[in-house]
Amino acid sequence: MHKLRDFETDQKITVGISGLQSMLCVGRNTAAQIGKDAGAVLHVGRRTLYNVDKIKKYMDTLTEA
Repeated sequence: MHKLRDFETDQKITVGISGLQSMLCVGRNTAAQIGKDAGAVLHVGRRTLYNVDKIKKYMDTLTEA
């Protein structure tokens, strides 16, 4: 398996569940729920990725309230 290069999260378009956990500083289940609530889930083959822009916009709406 190829090792992926690490980039800063502001450069990524999508992240996996571990990247989402790191971005949000939350556990796996909470990260997955936030991704689902934000409508940011993207399935590519067997992988589940999360759209970073949608996550950021969703989190902004939570903080504005």
